[in-house]
Amino acid sequence: MRHRPAPSRRQIAALLIMSGALLIAPSRLAFADCGHIAVRVTGTADETISTCRALDEVLSYFEAGGLAVEPRLTVRFEPSVFVRTRGSPTNATGEVPVSGSYEGSTDEIRILNAATGDIGRRAWGLRWDAATAFSVLEHEIVHAVIAQIMGERYEKLPHAWHEALAYAVQFDLMPTRLRDDVLARYPAEEGFANTLQINDIVYGLDPDHFAVAAYQTYRSGHGIDFLKKAIHFELEMIDLNDFLQ
Repeated sequence: MRHRPAPSRRQIAALLIMSGALLIAPSRLAFADCGHIAVRVTGTADETISTCRALDEVLSYFEAGGLAVEPRLTVRFEPSVFVRTRGSPTNATGEVPVSGSYEGSTDEIRILNAATGDIGRRAWGLRWDAATAFSVLEHEIVHAVIAQIMGERYEKLPHAWHEALAYAVQFDLMPTRLRDDVLARYPAEEGFANTLQINDIVYGLDPDHFAVAAYQTYRSGHGIDFLKKAIHFELEMIDLNDFLQ
């Protein structure tokens, strides 16, 4: 039997590093969803598949417009989702039921299960089914992608603009039949007369109508080009919070 020399310290160190990498890499991949290392989905197998499809559609949409990102996102499917109304104190019960929400500080989306019955307000009067839930999920993913693209500048974008852009891309991604169904309910809506109308008062008066107006404005502004101008603050904007401080 041939005698092999004892491994050097450098060889031992290399073996330890390789062993550690083999242990760490599979565990990281085990928690990666949708093929993205920083994406997590908490839900059923069908909900995970739906999330991955929605994420792929949204990322492809932005990539086609020259805005590619590697997403950081946690998506949680829940039987009920509540958000605190803007300006309400943290110790108050100023919470309202919603179909989905995105929290930028934690890169987290919470969304209702598609099987949930009573969801409170029904956007555009649509029944809460798999198609509606999927579209709402895409809306929240759009929020997340724009937040990641903008980075620290995201907080400077007025709240109504967050919603306007998310609604616009949501409509662009809707199946044609669903989009036509919603738009048919607002046949006279051609979009905002100017971008200063994209504000919290107009949004708060009728979010459903605001969404349609935002989409029509987005279309007339050449879609993704309009979005790029908005996130670079190249359009006229007003943030009503500035007048309340």
